[in-house]
Amino acid sequence: MELFNFSKSILPILIFTAGLNSLAADRFSVKTWQENLSTTLKTKNVAAMSKAIETDDLQKSMIKNCSDCENKELMKTARDLFAKGNYEEARAVYNNINKKSDYWLESIEEKGWTYFRQNQFDAVLAQTKTLLSSPFNEYVRSEAYLLQSLSHLKVCDYKNLFLTNSLFKEKMKRRLLAIQKLSESGMNDSFLQFISKDSHFPLKLEDIGSLANDLPYLFFKDTELQEELFKYKTSQAALIVLSQSSDVQLRTLQKKLETKKLIAAKNLKIRMQKLATLETEENFKIVQKLNLVEVEGIQRLHFDMDLDQKLFNKEKFKETTVDQMVFVDDGRPWIDELDKYEVRSKYCPQNIRRKM
Repeated sequence: MELFNFSKSILPILIFTAGLNSLAADRFSVKTWQENLSTTLKTKNVAAMSKAIETDDLQKSMIKNCSDCENKELMKTARDLFAKGNYEEARAVYNNINKKSDYWLESIEEKGWTYFRQNQFDAVLAQTKTLLSSPFNEYVRSEAYLLQSLSHLKVCDYKNLFLTNSLFKEKMKRRLLAIQKLSESGMNDSFLQFISKDSHFPLKLEDIGSLANDLPYLFFKDTELQEELFKYKTSQAALIVLSQSSDVQLRTLQKKLETKKLIAAKNLKIRMQKLATLETEENFKIVQKLNLVEVEGIQRLHFDMDLDQKLFNKEKFKETTVDQMVFVDDGRPWIDELDKYEVRSKYCPQNIRRKM
């Protein structure tokens, strides 16, 4: 009787440990939760195990409609300003996105489009210089290449237009094909590897690493996918713990978890397929536009005789201070150069007969 009372007295502590103690640094660790669950199992208290395995409240608290909420709200504000044509104000907000945020690359791209709308093509190219630098050029959205290619077209820089399109084919071909196949099956090796990794919620890009190159852009921000992954991972972890017990009272709990895991796995696949399909459709449109830009560049290069070299206006970099130096771009950026580029390009006549 005393042993029963002892088990009863520690029950609230064990439940708390199996749940909230898993929230290291405000993130839920499936591995830590599983370890705490093993501790609960040792009490041989079925009620305690049933309670500890219940994750609905944890799921709601950890997978919210927004993660990285402050920067997400800044993105929304900037996009609203962009939609209203308030480009300078939008840029000021984009500039406040933290570099450590998963939204930072998006903010650089969208800031580039604000400059594009104002025909400030040097400023656009300064942004795309960051986006298409070696740390990011296989991961950014296809639209970043379109932005740079269009800007080169606007300033009649046909050489770099063709180089940008070639870079797109070289760096993005594998990713686009991987996303396309994912849209057909809902599963690929990178997604399988990601699922097999120790998971922390909410998900972050740092949890995914290079696997993100073969998965939809910012897929881990999708709350529906996170919810299904949470159910799958916690069910899987709990089943591993329960497999260590021969208690017949836990069999019903095991069957319930097996069903939950199977449903979550199915929904995960469906959701990933949907996200991949949406990105594939967008990529198809971007590829078409890039092809049009390339064709337009070829047409102008060969037939627009009024693009005489004498009509180009050249600008120079602003004078440097004693703390600044200017280097020839060798295509290998320093980390502290990112988002600090300044570009000066040639300008050409804009009274071209074709309109895009």
